[in-house]
Amino acid sequence: MDATDIDRVKEIQNQYHLQTLSAYLGEDLKETINTSNFPEWKEGEQFTVEAFQYLDVMLKQITPIETEKALIDKFAKLGLGTQEGFNINRFTLETQDSIRAGVKAGFAELEDFIKKYANDPLASAKIFGTRDFLTQSAHENYNLETMYVPRAVAAHMGLYGNSGFEATYPTYLVDVQGQPLNASQHNYTMTFKAGELPPVKAFWSITMYDGKTQLLIDNALDRYLVNSAMMDDFVVNGDESLTIYIQKESPGEVLEANWLPAPDGPFYLVMRLYGPEESALTGSWINPPLTKNN
Repeated sequence: MDATDIDRVKEIQNQYHLQTLSAYLGEDLKETINTSNFPEWKEGEQFTVEAFQYLDVMLKQITPIETEKALIDKFAKLGLGTQEGFNINRFTLETQDSIRAGVKAGFAELEDFIKKYANDPLASAKIFGTRDFLTQSAHENYNLETMYVPRAVAAHMGLYGNSGFEATYPTYLVDVQGQPLNASQHNYTMTFKAGELPPVKAFWSITMYDGKTQLLIDNALDRYLVNSAMMDDFVVNGDESLTIYIQKESPGEVLEANWLPAPDGPFYLVMRLYGPEESALTGSWINPPLTKNN
């Protein structure tokens, strides 16, 4: 890709037309959602009982599918999605404690799922997709009756992820010894053997995220990922392999082109393969491990 492609990209973009779903379906315009009722977002509340405030508002905007009406009825017992709305203070102190404990247990179940399947290079291809696909995947891959846990994990780890045929997302949450990644304690490397770069029809990237906030890492290079567009800049090893250095300090001027700056603390990485080849979808190509370099 080069500068001459930009005009072609604009030409393709100009062929898109944005319209409401009701207009597309030829239906009358739906009532506009009153966004003034949305609670103010407060980072961190999504992991606590306070998340029910957001859930309450969103449930009032939907029409549930037939198979989930019983589930919606259960939510309504807490006031979720009802005209009365959710207010934890309406419940006895004992019930309030039970609700908070339930939220904590539910989030712990997601964390257990993530930990159990953290090293599965094909995990993203199993937890993103249509409702029917996810239901089937939950049965076949995780022996679960419903898709809700893997779908919640997908939303938590990478909201709006593509289906496997569009992209896969090998994720690095632990090192090869199974220990959480922490750049305040260790330097890490990732090495692609010669001829074993991510097999894609489009492009690949590796993005760094702060382990505490899930946000990008502020750094002197303004570099938040490395990708296939940087191949001409990378320093290749003598055997034609490629090593990426993941650490908080520069590996030195000579190797700085291969440096993905990490925070002074916990972090995780997401590799993205856009337009993955069949070898990436079947597991015959495996993403390289992340290894402590000290």
